[in-house]
Amino acid sequence: IYDLLNHHNGKRNAKLSTMEEGVQLLVVGGPVEKGQELLLSYGVKTASTMYRDYSFVEDWPTCWNFKDRTSGDNFAFVLFPNGVAAINPTADYLKQIWHSNTALVEYQANARKHVESLPLGDIDRFTLAARNH
Repeated sequence: IYDLLNHHNGKRNAKLSTMEEGVQLLVVGGPVEKGQELLLSYGVKTASTMYRDYSFVEDWPTCWNFKDRTSGDNFAFVLFPNGVAAINPTADYLKQIWHSNTALVEYQANARKHVESLPLGDIDRFTLAARNH
């Protein structure tokens, strides 16, 4: 049944639930129109993992990670259209993306709020590491 559904974390409108009786397809986020594509989430994974495991990278949200060559620290960011990014996403932030089905502008607004909530030192470390990468 997974082969009948495509993946998109930001536009998810379906969810599969396994039970003793079998698999149940649930519609989430409102009604599905006739002919509308059913989308579920394969999980929030980095772009490199999505490409390795499924041979594609979703257009948004795209999760990226890298290791700073100088410090050895790991950094991550979630990229949305129009250059909007959430750097150093927390587990709670990633769960919010994975479990919600909102408009792109809301995802982008939440990404901006997330970055604004970070200590300036974290933003500086991320910026320096990205420049060194």
